[in-house]
Amino acid sequence: PVGYDAGLSKSGALVYTVDTSIASGEGTLVVYPILEGDPYRNQSPLAVGETVTVDGVTVTVIDASDGGDTVSVTITK
Repeated sequence: PVGYDAGLSKSGALVYTVDTSIASGEGTLVVYPILEGDPYRNQSPLAVGETVTVDGVTVTVIDASDGGDTVSVTITK
């Protein structure tokens, strides 16, 4: 990770939701997965093979390179 992301413990796809009904700066953005002992979400970026499901939407990282990540998104609502 470089720049703003330099403090992250690992590289990967970042999965998050945005609640537009909440005012900016009051918790509008939630990063997943929510891991105990990781309040700053440094371990949240997903590596190849990792998956997270939020509200019926599953994101799986298929491939990763310097050019970006390839993910699969499955909706089961």
